[in-house]
Amino acid sequence: QLQEMAGKDTQKGARLARTYLQLSYKRKRIVSMAKSRTACVCRLLNGIDQRKQVLVFGESILQIEQLYTILNNMYPARVGRYHSKMGSDANRNTLERFRDGSLRILLTCRALDEGLDVPEAAVGIILSGTSMERQRLQRLGRILRQSNGKRMACLYYLFVADSREDRAYFPERLE
Repeated sequence: QLQEMAGKDTQKGARLARTYLQLSYKRKRIVSMAKSRTACVCRLLNGIDQRKQVLVFGESILQIEQLYTILNNMYPARVGRYHSKMGSDANRNTLERFRDGSLRILLTCRALDEGLDVPEAAVGIILSGTSMERQRLQRLGRILRQSNGKRMACLYYLFVADSREDRAYFPERLE
């Protein structure tokens, strides 16, 4: 309804709807790009067994590229990225290296949400997510896939407290 209202040219309500939508998008972007998320991922990775492969999901290519730069310095030649601007050959190469164990950490946006199988990943980190339940389930499915020697999987959701994210991930959260 708000989208429809924003599409009208002449009404004051349409201008207000457009402004509200623009500000809502800006707020979502600020929350999803919070720098503390990157620091949290780095701390988490330091505590995860170095033999486990990790899949990190973000919401934007910019965010993934920034995190890649940081992690590649921490774990040289052990971090890969997979997203739509990489090109199909680069993405295929990255997946092959992750599957054969050459890469320990794979960073991605929405590109791996559906259709690709990466059962090697035993740990997932949702760097920034979405309120769409289907997308959250797809990401969980990437980590829960069975693989030789994988007995357990772990998924971390990073979220900003008192935002819409915590209500999306934890609707019954009382604090």
